Amino acid sequence: MSWWAAGAGRCERVAWRELARADTSWGTAHAATGHAFGDVVWAWVPFGSRAPGQGKDRPCVVLGTLADRGDLLLVGMTSRDHDADDDHLFLGYGVWDRSGRGSWADVRHLLRIHHSEVRDAEAALDRMQARALRRRLRLRD
Repeated sequence: MSWWAAGAGRCERVAWRELARADTSWGTAHAATGHAFGDVVWAWVPFGSRAPGQGKDRPCVVLGTLADRGDLLLVGMTSRDHDADDDHLFLGYGVWDRSGRGSWADVRHLLRIHHSEVRDAEAALDRMQARALRRRLRLRD
């Protein structure tokens, strides 16, 4: 069993106030982490209180970098339809989903993980997707 399957990524939910401390600029990868806002990475994401210790490897969108620790702040993505759900933002389609399914950003929970614990999906949100997410999170362009 790989360490990804075992959940060694140590991704954890954190308070949204952490985002205020982060570098959320986009366009240039941060020197401390190699990622910028809108990059898509893969991380092991815990299910939370409904299933302690369990989780799933899933694509996530980088929202920012906490340079002092080398941590990334992320939101998870899902291909499950959440059109009627205010806690999810439809992002559209991207190369991170090999099946070509639509993706929703789960904006209920902010996640933190060290940059060395993610796998690069070699993908990023396009400009329109990134702007929609920034507006939803009330971040300046």
